[in-house]
Amino acid sequence: MTIRMKPGIYLTIAAFLLLLAGTWQCQKNEEEEPEPFYADFSVQGGSVQAQVPVTFIDASVGAKTWAWNFGNGNTSNSKTPPAQTYPSEGTYTVSLTVTNGAGASDTKTINLSVGPQPDVLAQFSMPAYARKNEQVSFTNNSLFASVYQWDFGAGVQASTEKDPVRSFPTTGARTVTLTASNSKGSDTETKTLEICDTPVAAFTTSNNDANTFLSNAYIAFSSTSTLNASDAVTTYYWDFGNGQTSNQEKPTYAYPQGGTYTVKLKISNPCGEDWSNNRTLTITESPVMKSIPTGKFPMGCNPDYDPNCLDDEMPTRSVTLNTYQISEAEVTQVQWQTLMGSNPSNFSCPQCPVEMVSWYDAVVYCNRLSEAVGLEPCYYSNTSFTSVYGKNGSDWTLPNSGTVYWKTSATGYRLPTEAEWERAARDGVTNKIYSGGNDINAAAWYESNSGNQTHAVKQKPAYGTPNYQLYDMSGNVYEWCFDWYDTYPSGSQTNPTGPASGSNRVVRGGSWNTPSTYCRVAHRGALPPYGYRNDAGFRLVRTP
Repeated sequence: MTIRMKPGIYLTIAAFLLLLAGTWQCQKNEEEEPEPFYADFSVQGGSVQAQVPVTFIDASVGAKTWAWNFGNGNTSNSKTPPAQTYPSEGTYTVSLTVTNGAGASDTKTINLSVGPQPDVLAQFSMPAYARKNEQVSFTNNSLFASVYQWDFGAGVQASTEKDPVRSFPTTGARTVTLTASNSKGSDTETKTLEICDTPVAAFTTSNNDANTFLSNAYIAFSSTSTLNASDAVTTYYWDFGNGQTSNQEKPTYAYPQGGTYTVKLKISNPCGEDWSNNRTLTITESPVMKSIPTGKFPMGCNPDYDPNCLDDEMPTRSVTLNTYQISEAEVTQVQWQTLMGSNPSNFSCPQCPVEMVSWYDAVVYCNRLSEAVGLEPCYYSNTSFTSVYGKNGSDWTLPNSGTVYWKTSATGYRLPTEAEWERAARDGVTNKIYSGGNDINAAAWYESNSGNQTHAVKQKPAYGTPNYQLYDMSGNVYEWCFDWYDTYPSGSQTNPTGPASGSNRVVRGGSWNTPSTYCRVAHRGALPPYGYRNDAGFRLVRTP
């Protein structure tokens, strides 16, 4: 008999039976082969010590359920059981029984050798800073410990908690100590906690109570803020009110222009920050300097155009001067008071020339202004130029006596020599009687038009001398010069500084209470250097 399978394919009954038997045998073999299944686990790290957590890692194959017995009284049915600790050294029986989906079970058992408990290690973490009365958390990171003792210092309750929370009623450094213990012993860790308040910002400026300064003069700002935290972690932020700032604790700053500026200080520590109260500074313009170029001029009175020449104003001689700068006006009362802290003048008028200042006083002003703007002072009390005249340590005084030595190489402010004064007053013109012209009323404040008082600077002439743009070289107040007074030498000179000694210093230009003849550019006056008069002031010169 044959069986037709497909068109063109025929099998005998015997062949068909053989094929069917082979297929059945393959299915039977596949059904009888079991899936892998067994219990297994390992101990992380290998060795175990008492009181030290140990982790067991399941390595079973084919398991569907787990039953752990750790030998320390704890069991678990999790594939990843919690870490276990053993109370003491010894041998503990640990077993894991697993079952598979068919209900079969398998067990692995080990004898776990637990070594002695390790030495305790005390350690904890906390913030470095905290505010007064703020809740502070302490995190215990000790190893191998079972008992904890915390000490927070006087006034704060101790604790046996693992992770205590405490607050501190007073500011300052606090010593925090944790003692961690186990059956073998104890260990201690100590740290310092800084308890602070939000800072209170405040500052002072250059010992100047009036809050007034000259432009281009350096102002020392100093924080007087209240702090309880370490200076190393304190930050400063100064706002000078003109777009300029500083992060220094004690900055030095010079305002380039006059005006009114609001200064603020922000100070920060780990407990917070605070802005100081706004402080307004008034910046007075420093004297404006005009350059006089190197050149030669005829010094002294020439009778050909000045009919009032006196003997001490002659002979006329040729004098050559190197370039120098001279202030466009006399030093005013407000400029003096801003730098020196008081106003000695008889006439109360901020923009009028300062008066009632001796020659010595003017010298101190020159030195103090030089230092304020970062220039080397010109006048000293000794020939080695190490003792600045008028300065004692960090303080300034007005000695009004003594010998003054001029360091000619210094570039700071100074008084003009008599020759420098006259050349500037002549304004490059030799045939003018007064500085600015021959019309005394247009050029000067003097006895006939002053009303018996000084006047604000830069009023006459209206546009200053035409070449150098200087004001009040004639009239208003006499102006101190550096030179000792004496008769003129004959012959040409270069950069003369006057006699080596004398009893009076030269004054020039006349004043509000003198006749017109004293206001001539050639006229010379002489006063004792220690004298104070309400008709004598000064203007500044410097060598660039």
